[in-house]
Amino acid sequence: MRDAELADLQRDFGEALLGDSPEAALKWVQGDDGLAKDRLFIYRRNVQSSLLECLKRRFSRVAVALGDAEFDRLALNFAREHPPTDEALVNYGAGFPEYLQALDTDLIERWLPSLARLELHWHQSFHERDDASLANDALSKISASHLSAIRFRCHRTLRAFASDYNLLDTWQDATHAPAKDACLMLIVRQAHSPKLYRLQGAIRAIFECLQAGGTPADAFAACENQAEFTSALAKLVSMGVFSRVVI
Repeated sequence: MRDAELADLQRDFGEALLGDSPEAALKWVQGDDGLAKDRLFIYRRNVQSSLLECLKRRFSRVAVALGDAEFDRLALNFAREHPPTDEALVNYGAGFPEYLQALDTDLIERWLPSLARLELHWHQSFHERDDASLANDALSKISASHLSAIRFRCHRTLRAFASDYNLLDTWQDATHAPAKDACLMLIVRQAHSPKLYRLQGAIRAIFECLQAGGTPADAFAACENQAEFTSALAKLVSMGVFSRVVI
């Protein structure tokens, strides 16, 4: 089979499985015993239902918020526009939050893309490789002359993104619409399951500075309420945000 023919076959089977022409691949079937169409339609249903189930598990809270019928409709449209490119589905659906973000505002609540992004980051953090967490007393073991110049390395499982909404209540109950309240949502895995945090004010400013490679001295200068600096830094360490320090 020539490369051009292979490309045509792949296109037609893709159209048959996820497109609007389920019979597109029949012309490639040789020795049809009269059941090829039925087999192809069964395969089409299995592929689509498998992708829907994958997306529904990955974005279970979005599915609850939308309702099964509406979620299935949007997820199937996403699968048709973004078929999997890897035989392993563990990372399928990475573009779903952006897909929801691009939808007409009359179709979904504006906070749903943020909830989808939070679910995706939780999934990524859960499947990330293990990493050590910085010990709570690690800073006390560093000499005072080095403290102002050290830099922190973030934990491998850490995921963070800015959100216009307080998603913590919605994470617990997806039927509860979140309040609009700008914050930084943070996910980091400790033990076996990722934990969620919501950062605002001084602790957010300190984290963003240190995540960007700033020193404690830089973070102290970036903190509007500098009286909160020590307690905020200690809280970040206890949350497992950092894996080590570099002097």
